Amino acid sequence: MKLKKENLKSSDSIVLIVKDGCDLDWPQVHGCVVIAGVGTHTALSIVASCPLDKRKELIWILNPFNYEDKFKMGINQLLTNFSLTEYDFTEDGRNRKIFYFSPAT
Repeated sequence: MKLKKENLKSSDSIVLIVKDGCDLDWPQVHGCVVIAGVGTHTALSIVASCPLDKRKELIWILNPFNYEDKFKMGINQLLTNFSLTEYDFTEDGRNRKIFYFSPAT
């Protein structure tokens, strides 16, 4: 996968948090939440830990590493009224997917 360099505006900010995603201080989370490098169960647990009202405000970018069918079934129960875009990419010779969920308008 090749990443495109993005120029951020001075008003943009990115905060990288390395911790158990279920322990996030959800009221302080804004914009996009990226969950990658974990399995389906962990990704779904992190999304489920976010309060429903807050969940609806966020853009979710998810890249679970296993059980795509289980992931799709579980995430559709957690993120209702969202638009889904799927991206395919190859990592170390393996086909992967990135799921981009944005609140439906």
